Amino acid sequence: MFIRKKLDFPIPDEVETDAPFEENTLPYKRTAQDYLYLVELAEKYDLGLDPEGDLYQLKESMKTREIMYTERRNVMSNEIKSFRGEFFFLSNFYEAPVRYDGIDYQNNEAAFQAQKCANPADRQKFAGLNPTEARHLGRAIPLRKDWEQVKISVMSEIVRAKFEQNPDLAEKLLSTHDAYLEEGNTWGDRTWGTVNGAGANHLGRILMDVRSVLEQRGQRL
Repeated sequence: MFIRKKLDFPIPDEVETDAPFEENTLPYKRTAQDYLYLVELAEKYDLGLDPEGDLYQLKESMKTREIMYTERRNVMSNEIKSFRGEFFFLSNFYEAPVRYDGIDYQNNEAAFQAQKCANPADRQKFAGLNPTEARHLGRAIPLRKDWEQVKISVMSEIVRAKFEQNPDLAEKLLSTHDAYLEEGNTWGDRTWGTVNGAGANHLGRILMDVRSVLEQRGQRL
């Protein structure tokens, strides 16, 4: 127990878990051993630790997103590495109605591609499109100037809307429990997914964030 010797304040036998947790946080547990694990993370990444603070404050000090997701992946017991087969519902190509910014779309891909439009009036053109059609049209329309700055937040809102508006899909997402979600693909997308394990995996991260939101609302299965 090297860490225990280094600390000059008592380790609780059980850690309080009543504090609300933000979307981008590590999974946490109740035992003193797991408290020590989080303390080790704080020291490993030189995040600092307030001896007067509690576990929630310790977690809040972990502001670096890459650290949180790297460690989350290390402690999770299973992974979902592609959004196919039984996990196709996680894909933006899955046909599920979603209403976003006043327009009803047939799937998330259409809703997302529509937001690229420099002219908001053009978004309606995507309403009845299937995912493939929407992607093709999204590559052809004039692109809004701020797209690169807003695309991740737009995707987050649309993915959240999908699961909030489709309770059956929310249940399926919650049924993945603590699995690390990664959109492994063979078509070269290293922004929203990964190729041979390399990539930002933004869609997978957004899905895990949405799952956390649902859990915090008490919708856990």
